[in-house]
Amino acid sequence: MNNNIESNLSTAREKFKATGKSPKAVGREKEIAALLWVYRFGFSSKKIVDSLNMTTTTGLSNRLVKKELLVETKTASGSPPTFLTLSRAGLEIATSHSNQLLNYQLDPYRSRQDHFRHDLFIQKTALKAIKNGHTFLTESELAEKSVAGEKQFDLIIIMSDKRTVGVEIELSAKWERDLDFFVRGCSLSIKNKKVDLIQIVSDSKAILNRYQKALSPSATYAKWTKNSNGKWVKENDYLVGEEVENKIFYELIEV
Repeated sequence: MNNNIESNLSTAREKFKATGKSPKAVGREKEIAALLWVYRFGFSSKKIVDSLNMTTTTGLSNRLVKKELLVETKTASGSPPTFLTLSRAGLEIATSHSNQLLNYQLDPYRSRQDHFRHDLFIQKTALKAIKNGHTFLTESELAEKSVAGEKQFDLIIIMSDKRTVGVEIELSAKWERDLDFFVRGCSLSIKNKKVDLIQIVSDSKAILNRYQKALSPSATYAKWTKNSNGKWVKENDYLVGEEVENKIFYELIEV
């Protein structure tokens, strides 16, 4: 058993030697990466933060909470049990290492806990992307880059070949006007080359089938406008263009 421990330590030392960095420097980089992750998404869970460290232990998240760089707060639903946000000190570090300034909300009690399930699915998709060698932009980083009518995606993945994928997490069905807005937004985003591909992710096969039918070439959607009384009314019907063909993909995720 002691031989195995020594062998593992030797392997770890060789890895650090190969990078030219000390264990302390590598640990610091992991902490900064975790703080930037929470900064970009607004919050996270211990499980996801620790996944950034490529481990199943809670060492990284617990260490950052203990250092008072992350704040751990209980959720109202109990799932997940707690969530993590930046402390003021953590925000200062994240801001100093970020390429983009974001309007970060420090008060954890102002977090939209009713969106947590949806938002954690986004983070899991982003985590999968970086493990596959891609990068991404969060919704907050894209907030000022949308053109009227185009879809504001939950996440944009920048693939290693530079193609962009607009990701939309759909956990509940859209109907009538909301569905038409969604279809029009996706169509315009492909047509105007905002993204090269679109990925629609859901835990419901029925929802995915509905979107696949609504976004197939030659399907129709309505354009809605507000009348003089401020009520939404259908203006015209449009065909989904052929430009979406083979550009939209659907992924069924397990809860």
